[in-house]
Amino acid sequence: MRINLLCIAMLIVNTTIAAATEHPERQVTFMVDSGGLALPLLVYSAPLDSVAVHVSGLEATLELHSVVTVGRLFPDFSPEDTTAVAWSGESVRLTDFSQFWYAEVPQVDDVQALIDALEQIPGVAYVGRRVSSVVPTSLPNDPDFYWQWGLRNTGQVSGYVSGEDINWLPAWQISNGGPVKVGLYGQGVKNHTELLGRVYQPEGSNQSLHETRIACIIAAATNTTPPLGIAGINGQAQIYSRIADSRERKTEVCSRNDGAELMNKVRRYRRVSISSS
Repeated sequence: MRINLLCIAMLIVNTTIAAATEHPERQVTFMVDSGGLALPLLVYSAPLDSVAVHVSGLEATLELHSVVTVGRLFPDFSPEDTTAVAWSGESVRLTDFSQFWYAEVPQVDDVQALIDALEQIPGVAYVGRRVSSVVPTSLPNDPDFYWQWGLRNTGQVSGYVSGEDINWLPAWQISNGGPVKVGLYGQGVKNHTELLGRVYQPEGSNQSLHETRIACIIAAATNTTPPLGIAGINGQAQIYSRIADSRERKTEVCSRNDGAELMNKVRRYRRVSISSS
């Protein structure tokens, strides 16, 4: 199972919103489908024998590895929090963090064995170590990284609040990503040195500058020798670009048939000018 770098970023746990814990170093975090686990009423964690497990093979695995406690990683998050409205007015669906859980084992040495076992269960979507805090010790050498406030916001842009970013840098200390396939459909990607050898375009390309920028934000080569441009969220990702048309559903299906594991649709909006009379 490949680790999604953005998912790791979201799981750099802020103790003000995540479940309180005394032994994060002995805990494994994982995600299951809605309804996969259920705790007794009015509690955020419980002994394993008090937890209802509805994912095939999961309960036996937790028992085999002597899990003592299971709890919600984000106890204040509810499924209603997954619905939001974009600036364009479109409804968007966010990750359901109410389905992230942690399992605590008796010893730190037992953590990796539980991770390896959970990765083999089809109903478990994500597995990783519990991370209570990560202090960044290095920065990528990309010369324009300083201006990427979305990845590391230090208030470097006037009017932007320090710390309001996607928490990418702490996640980068844990994993540099991997060759995940990202389906990108819009108007095609230009040839770019940040993406060499990692763009697949079976239908050719209209070479959209806007879509190329999106592709670089996702997958620009990071920490290169010599230093080059910006840092991508996952500098090893492969971009599978498809030309979108009125049959958007067909385009999405084609991208998935290409092997895309994540999808990104590039939208462009017409600028509307309003004149006063």
